[in-house]
Amino acid sequence: MELVAGIIAIIMIGVVFGVDVFFSIIGVQALRKCRDKSMVDVLGHMHQIADKRMPQFGTVGIFAIVAAVIFNGGLRVGNLEYVIAFLLMLGYIFIYNFKSKPIHKVITTAAEAHKVPSNLRTIQTHWDRIIIGRAILLTIVMILLCIGIM
Repeated sequence: MELVAGIIAIIMIGVVFGVDVFFSIIGVQALRKCRDKSMVDVLGHMHQIADKRMPQFGTVGIFAIVAAVIFNGGLRVGNLEYVIAFLLMLGYIFIYNFKSKPIHKVITTAAEAHKVPSNLRTIQTHWDRIIIGRAILLTIVMILLCIGIM
């Protein structure tokens, strides 16, 4: 059961990992070339949907990490990679809720009102740095989870 839980964690967190890596490598560069109104319209509606759907994958992944630890005998040295992955995911949740989500809210609100925030490029540059950091953090989590199922 530990292996199944570990695989579920990899798949679920892998969805979030894939999105963050995509945006850190491709999205950041593409958005820099967009007109402000286009950026607000697309990102605002994308964040509106993603902020509702993406946490489900992360939540299932985190519960699967906990299940893998439990099925593998609880808190012990043999579960170190799962425990570290779990703690990093808690850090990820903090970064998402207190750094990324407020930016999403500004852009989503602007898209709904058909307006462009005067500080759009500034907050987008800030978001670009955050998404790159999130992608790096999730890369470490994915490596730890893969080690965990070995």
